[in-house]
Amino acid sequence: MRSIFLERFQESDFELLDSWVKSKRDLIQFAGSRLPYPLSKEIFLDDIKTRDAFVVKMKEDLRTIGHAQVTNQADMLLIGRVLIGEESFRGKELGLELIHLLLKHGFSTYDKNIAELNVYSWNVQAIKCYEKAGFILNTNKISAVEVGDESWIALNMQIERKRFEEGSI
Repeated sequence: MRSIFLERFQESDFELLDSWVKSKRDLIQFAGSRLPYPLSKEIFLDDIKTRDAFVVKMKEDLRTIGHAQVTNQADMLLIGRVLIGEESFRGKELGLELIHLLLKHGFSTYDKNIAELNVYSWNVQAIKCYEKAGFILNTNKISAVEVGDESWIALNMQIERKRFEEGSI
């Protein structure tokens, strides 16, 4: 039984999301380098107009614990901005449930055969979660972003609709 569900992101959800993004590093980890820090409500709301943005809620008490997005791109789905914001809920395999819900939504809503996501190479826990969900590293798409005096390597991972539907999760 699933312990979380997705609900469409509303303007009123911004304050909680913003409280989870405490630094420029947090924002880059969560959203890549496209959005400016500090994150403004107007810019964020404008940015999500072309995405399916969700809050993640616990079924038990309807508490909002995270955020995630699915973007319908020309040739695939992009899973992104995945965040279990409430720290006490991290490490409990809710990320795996979240990825399943995002893939289910994306593949049932859009006629795509591939979903992909990007994750920083140092985020080993997230990589393991995505692998457990059935994602495979795509070595043809690797990029880097400068964060302060560090260079973060972004890995691309993909899953085929068929693999997802066959129950790899």
